[in-house]
Amino acid sequence: MRPSFEKDLRMERSQIFSCVCQSILSINESLTREDISESSSLTQDLGLDSFRLELLIAKLKEELLDTEYTPWYVRASRRGQDTVCGLIDFIHERR
Repeated sequence: MRPSFEKDLRMERSQIFSCVCQSILSINESLTREDISESSSLTQDLGLDSFRLELLIAKLKEELLDTEYTPWYVRASRRGQDTVCGLIDFIHERR
């Protein structure tokens, strides 16, 4: 049974990390949980192309935070810092 990540505003950063990992794994089934760390680049290390990034954002909107992720994506890609950590920080700051 999948853990529920209802929009609990008190969600800890570790819970956000867990949900992000589960979402990534559901989108890229060739990865394992051990492949994902906070320093992993979503594109370079985890192999998410633009289509898979859109799928990830759609899942995160549904499960964690219904917000516009474009500011994070633009900032992260411009700096080459599209890391799991950066995404978690973005979500955590807005919850």
